[in-house]
Amino acid sequence: MKYSERSGQADGYVGYQGPNTLAAPKKLLVIDDEAGICTVIARMATALGLCTRVAPEPLEAVADFLDFAPDAVLLDMIMPGKDGIDLLHEMLLTGVPAKFVLMSGYGDTYMRLAKGVTAFHGVEPPAMLSKPFRRGALVALLRATLSIDPMSST
Repeated sequence: MKYSERSGQADGYVGYQGPNTLAAPKKLLVIDDEAGICTVIARMATALGLCTRVAPEPLEAVADFLDFAPDAVLLDMIMPGKDGIDLLHEMLLTGVPAKFVLMSGYGDTYMRLAKGVTAFHGVEPPAMLSKPFRRGALVALLRATLSIDPMSST
């Protein structure tokens, strides 16, 4: 599913900067079953110049990951149908390179499991974002994860 800043509906990509852009914008995939969280993150990411795609259905998230091939994934740990640990493992198995930021409001148990999964796969440990989060914390984390210039708009 794709989120559109213009309509506020899930119908298109966000963050496209036009044909005169020298480099393609970095891509962020947001996987969370909470529509409000997805909307907030998509708007903030767009303000940073990221092309953002929202995947609110955990059972379809790996297909969205393969289709979109994001530079980074913001992944909720607790979702119905399939949790973030399973999704993280499945996405790492694809071999598609991406950085991961894990979100949870339920303590650090899932976060420790996720670090174990990334260690098993021999990849960089994921960044962590606790829910609820502040705008500044999300922006700083996205900038650090994707090496975004601090002078870019927010």
